[in-house]
Order: sequence, then C-alpha cells, then structure tokens
Amino acid sequence: MTADQLSQFSTINTVGNPLDLVAAGAGTYDLTGKAPNSEMYLDARQTSANVTLIAGSQDAVLVSGAGFDTLIGGTGDDTFYRRLRRPATHRAPRDDRRADVGRYRWSARQKTQQRRSVAAAA
Repeated sequence: MTADQLSQFSTINTVGNPLDLVAAGAGTYDLTGKAPNSEMYLDARQTSANVTLIAGSQDAVLVSGAGFDTLIGGTGDDTFYRRLRRPATHRAPRDDRRADVGRYRWSARQKTQQRRSVAAAA
C-alpha cells in the first residue's frame, strides 16, 4: 500500500485481528486518527525508499526497511524494529541504567519518557 492510499482511509476495522500494512514506496504512513481496533504492523522492509511510520492510538509494531526511515510511536504500547534487529521499545530495560536513547529515532515525548525511566531506576 502506498502512503497516499493509506491517507484516504478515515478508519480501519481489523475485526479484532492484527493487520500488517506493507509500505510500497516513499512517504508518510500515519495511523493517527484511523482508530484501528487491534494491533497494527507498519512494515517498510519491502522498499528501499525513505519512509516515515507513525503509530496511532492503538498498539503498533513499526519495522524499518533499507531506506532512511523514521519511526514515531503513538499513545499505545509500540514496538520498533530497525532492519530486523532486536526490538527497541520506548520503555527502558529494567537492568540497563545506561540506555542509549539516541540510538533509535524516537519522538521527543518518547525520549523524555526514556530519560525519566532511566533516572528513576538509578
């Protein structure tokens, strides 16, 4: 699906099942305001173009591809995968007090949450 095609949807009804949306090219794939009723996967592995993946209010899994991709979490419990490596969540691992918040492209809100979580664990 292209970013333009996704932007034409006002709602996404997944009937309670997870849905995988595969990016077909460059653009901004934004789930904000789409009100999906289940976990969504935004997957950019099939394109080498630069994409921006934005999670909405529900849980989302964002997977970057070969391009220079930006992953932005929403208000749900989001998971970020960068080129099929280990997942990076917006929560600090409990046993890692030296988490590198600059390693992933997180939104400013998520960086603030990460710093507070690391500070609280110290």
